[in-house]
Amino acid sequence: MQSKFILPAAVLMLSLYACTKQQDDSKKVIDYATYGYVSTWKEIESRTGTTNWVEISNGSTFSIFSNSIDLAAHPIRGEYRYIGVNPGISIDSAGFIQQTNDSLYFVARGRTDTTILQYKNYGDSVLVINDQIKYRKVR
Repeated sequence: MQSKFILPAAVLMLSLYACTKQQDDSKKVIDYATYGYVSTWKEIESRTGTTNWVEISNGSTFSIFSNSIDLAAHPIRGEYRYIGVNPGISIDSAGFIQQTNDSLYFVARGRTDTTILQYKNYGDSVLVINDQIKYRKVR
């Protein structure tokens, strides 16, 4: 008789527990087939103002899942994943990205706020954001 009540109670408790869990956007699955390209950038140098570039050891990783792999040739649209914290890049760990001639627009998941950062690319292997952080393409 007690077994009739234990299983429904356990299912109810698991359901309630699942509702209280916070969503972790950094582990959100990105559909590669939707975007077709992934490019991964690693922080290599930073600077403040007009100071000299300082090497970053073990820099953060920034990945773009997009419709193009070449920032210089085609404007990108897609999703990003930023693993790490850098004061020059104040964006969430995951969201949507869109490129214009000199800006990258980052839209956090589930929010309406947009962060706009200026960028310059040097060839297809170096990216500088806000003239503060330099990235090297690793993939």
